[in-house]
Amino acid sequence: RVCIFTAEFAGIFHSGGIGYVLSELAQLLASEKAQVTIAYLGSGKPHETMTKDLENKGVSFVKLPEPDIPIAPGHVSLVGSYKALLHLMNEENQFDIVHFNDYLGHAIYPLYAKRQGWLLDKTKVVVTLHGTTMWSRLANKQLPQTIDDISVSWIEREAISAADVVWAPSKFIATSLLSEGVELPENVVVLKNAPPTLEHISNKHRELYGRRIENSASVINEIVFFGRLEMRKGPLLLIEALEQLSKKHRSMMKHIKVSFLGRDTPVDEWNPSYKEKIRQDFLSS
Repeated sequence: RVCIFTAEFAGIFHSGGIGYVLSELAQLLASEKAQVTIAYLGSGKPHETMTKDLENKGVSFVKLPEPDIPIAPGHVSLVGSYKALLHLMNEENQFDIVHFNDYLGHAIYPLYAKRQGWLLDKTKVVVTLHGTTMWSRLANKQLPQTIDDISVSWIEREAISAADVVWAPSKFIATSLLSEGVELPENVVVLKNAPPTLEHISNKHRELYGRRIENSASVINEIVFFGRLEMRKGPLLLIEALEQLSKKHRSMMKHIKVSFLGRDTPVDEWNPSYKEKIRQDFLSS
């Protein structure tokens, strides 16, 4: 019996890798005969077709209600964590394993309850590393921007340290936390994320995709950057690489189209848009 708590899930939250990874994890566990429940902590509205599709694959989807008393109103970590706590306090919701994400630290209240000995005494709590708030800030060369950033960062670190098991998809992300002074529990498992099942892609799409690969020309005429436009995703690094290529191979780069697909974000307080900075850098190169 497995419960996955998350504020992001594929089909509801459209721009995050966490939701996609957890969707694949849930389906993989269900295919191995585990009883899987997704406990959704977010505010998005799940589509009926999505929940039915999950149910057909052996995955239950539950959208957790808002607390009936004010809990740190508007705090992205504590409100979600309290929802999870209430769900786990219900005697009908008994699980062998519960999964939480490191991001936002929603495991904090349930883990404190477990530490105090009044909840989850027979349940393993797994916190999966996807990237904390501070991880994102450092990768984007940003300082904490709000008081909530500081409190969320502390909550995330506490939840990671208190977990029974930390699941890291790479050694790099685990050691980076150690370098930031985060205390990891004894049980840290380095294991790649669940591979995509591709069951959500129809046979027709697979055939079309296969034909496109077989019939594709050997000449590259377009380079596509797919990802949110922010420093840690690498759009400016790509521009630098293309500039170097264009200097060495002008004829090769002359007829190549470059497309950027992803949500725009501010570069810094002086540059409110990555899209505009990309245009400026390309025009000046």
